[in-house]
Amino acid sequence: MRSGRGLQTLQLLQQPGPASAELPAHRCQRDAAARPLSWSALVVPIPMVALSMLIDGPTEVANALTHPSCGVVASVVYTAGLASLVGYVIWNSLLARFPASQVAPFSLLVPPIGVISAWIVLGDRPSIAELIGGVLLLLGVAVTTGVLKTLARGIKNGPRPRRKVVVSQLPKEVSASR
Repeated sequence: MRSGRGLQTLQLLQQPGPASAELPAHRCQRDAAARPLSWSALVVPIPMVALSMLIDGPTEVANALTHPSCGVVASVVYTAGLASLVGYVIWNSLLARFPASQVAPFSLLVPPIGVISAWIVLGDRPSIAELIGGVLLLLGVAVTTGVLKTLARGIKNGPRPRRKVVVSQLPKEVSASR
């Protein structure tokens, strides 16, 4: 990817992933005000094509679309298919079950997960600033979701006593008839 064509092609081709994930969610949404959000994912490729045409030129765009490299294809499949489609399906299913105020803080986990993934997959070691930022984000999510409060309460009160589960015996009449 010597020119900018790979990036524009990747951005252009990844848009059907979020759009296709939003369409099933569109059918399931009860709130009519949220429906335009579902269709907005289909609009993004239009300005991206225009921007790519402006920056790289029509010849480069046509060449990038007709002769993509294996790396570009793999990136598009991963980004549009796996990351976006699966992510949007999970996100929309969570929003269908829980209030947005409970789900939204978890979107802050995306950067730390990205840094950790780059470290594991690519061997890209995070800087001290990235590690500190990730810890701060994790603490922020823990505070806003109540996880930190629950952990503190558990440490203060100690471990919960284990409950014994007692299986009652069947009445004599029922056991005799078997």
